[in-house]
Amino acid sequence: MKIQQFTPLQPAVSQKVAPRKVAESDAPLPADSAILQKSNPPTPQAVPTPEAEPATPRPVAFQPAADLSVEAFEATNTKLAAFEGGYTKQHMATASAYANRMAEALEGTALQLTAKEARDLNEASHLYDAGKLVADEALYNDPRGPRDMPKEEWGAMWSQMCRHVEISTDRSRQLGKASDPEVEAALGSLNSKVASGDNGVREIIRHHHEKLDGTGYPDKLQGDQIPKGAQILGICDMYAALRAPRSFRPAKDHNTARSILEGDAQNGKLNPELVKTFFEKVACGG
Repeated sequence: MKIQQFTPLQPAVSQKVAPRKVAESDAPLPADSAILQKSNPPTPQAVPTPEAEPATPRPVAFQPAADLSVEAFEATNTKLAAFEGGYTKQHMATASAYANRMAEALEGTALQLTAKEARDLNEASHLYDAGKLVADEALYNDPRGPRDMPKEEWGAMWSQMCRHVEISTDRSRQLGKASDPEVEAALGSLNSKVASGDNGVREIIRHHHEKLDGTGYPDKLQGDQIPKGAQILGICDMYAALRAPRSFRPAKDHNTARSILEGDAQNGKLNPELVKTFFEKVACGG
């Protein structure tokens, strides 16, 4: 395509005007400046852009170990699909996908999981919030957050919510709430299977809310007392929860969620290397 050459327009004059002698130190006239800028455009400067929102990884298939039946998993999952409008099931699917990608991302590093640890993490990531089924669903749908509730009321609610990690692995710790027969059957089968064997899955589920500085729950474990799989699942669970809308707050964007997790790593609550790997190789832009 032929590009038409730019020709500056000459000012229309009614009479002949003597040219003004321009000193070398004189600044260009405004009209001259505009022409110079068009003929010699400045080099464009790079404009920083926000970090791209990471794509949610594909869910990873449930891979049960010998001590947990697919039937027990499916029975529990069916009940979860109706709980909290399906939020809990979707949340676990998202966190599970992150956790399994973390296991892959850690291969060849000092934090690499053994084959059994990776298998336990996969299994636990599909089951870890099942204990919510015997809690009062209204606890999770209350539009008031901790800032809007009386301190005593929030404390009582938080205490019940925290027990889901125990209920997921021990049916005897239910909240005194009568569950429907299907929930009883699902959790009963799940608990008996999870509690058998060497308890690798059980330990990940029970301790995924522990913090390195001992401020987590339910057992206030510290540092290396927390299984590596539980530390990984805790990071994935936390990020997935922040990125989803809840009854009392909107979803956080990626950069805000990242800032919160990195802040916890700097403050000794989360493993800094695991958090770094998570944002560099799992929840990264694109």
